[in-house]
Amino acid sequence: GGGDNVPIHDYQNAQFYGPIKVGGQSFQVIFDTGSANIWVPGKACGFFTCYLHPRYDESKSKTYEKDGRKYSVQYGSGPVEGVFSKDTVTVGNIDVKGQLFAEVSKVSFGPLNIAFAAGKFDGLLGLGFNSISQYNIPTPFEA
Repeated sequence: GGGDNVPIHDYQNAQFYGPIKVGGQSFQVIFDTGSANIWVPGKACGFFTCYLHPRYDESKSKTYEKDGRKYSVQYGSGPVEGVFSKDTVTVGNIDVKGQLFAEVSKVSFGPLNIAFAAGKFDGLLGLGFNSISQYNIPTPFEA
């Protein structure tokens, strides 16, 4: 099939981010080739840094589905924790229905938390293959 263009922004040659929607809600996410899951801040994130970003709210989505599996990943810059949910993820003009993603409730203190607070990004969209994703969840590009 066809394709679509997604504007990618460069922040200090360290973060390459662009827009996606989850359940119709807009987020700026890092497109990361070294991971394969999607995460955005969830309503449950009480960290001060989460208040600086939009937070996913399932009550504002008609296509939300509960999953409930735990999400926990250790980046070089610190751990991120949350819970998996399903919703429509929009990248460019392409809607991926029923995409599993993580609603993050904890962005631990450390380099990632500082980057999250200071950076331009709200979350992350992994571009890697599902063989490196938690629970082997397919990415939007494999779905």
